[in-house]
Amino acid sequence: MEEREKKKDFCLIMRIYMPQNKREIMDKKPYYKQSGIVFAMIGIILLINAVDVVLHTGWLLYLVIGMAIVMIVYAIASLVAIEKKK
Repeated sequence: MEEREKKKDFCLIMRIYMPQNKREIMDKKPYYKQSGIVFAMIGIILLINAVDVVLHTGWLLYLVIGMAIVMIVYAIASLVAIEKKK
């Protein structure tokens, strides 16, 4: 019984929105690229925060906020572009 429940929980969102045959043939490369770029931006934000903590500067906070805004805009724009290509 537990094994069956584990299968249900695995990628629940994909199971809800897409049937099995479409998931197998779906091109996931654009989504992986988008995720990689967003995670790189998160890493840059964390690095800037670390530099800000060490150097005790106040102006790096504005750079972090700007990067966060750029990241959100990129994520939305790239998702729209990926959906248009389908």
